Amino acid sequence: MKRIHHEISLRLEKLDFNSIYPRFHPFRFAIYDDKKVCFGESEIPWDSRFVGNTAIDYNGEIIAIWNMKCAVRDMDILASMLVHEMLHAYQRESKDTSYPDDLGKPALAREDL
Repeated sequence: MKRIHHEISLRLEKLDFNSIYPRFHPFRFAIYDDKKVCFGESEIPWDSRFVGNTAIDYNGEIIAIWNMKCAVRDMDILASMLVHEMLHAYQRESKDTSYPDDLGKPALAREDL
């Protein structure tokens, strides 16, 4: 998993996150399986904080996470999926309320914020 984390990191380093969304920036990320969580050079045993593909609070920091059971072989696609999760991390960090409402109300437009 360290090699995969490194491959994703190389791709993320090439991105201009601010051009994707104003003030958006990269977040730390972890990839995991049912045994371990990889942060790059460091790994920890898996625990129940790591569920799904999302952004979580981890030791006071918002990070993006990806379950390798859902991984694809194409590293560009996998990196793009982590960018998506990082955008959720950014939304949480910036207290962005423009999440879509799953109960049928339209999401706020950025202009309404």
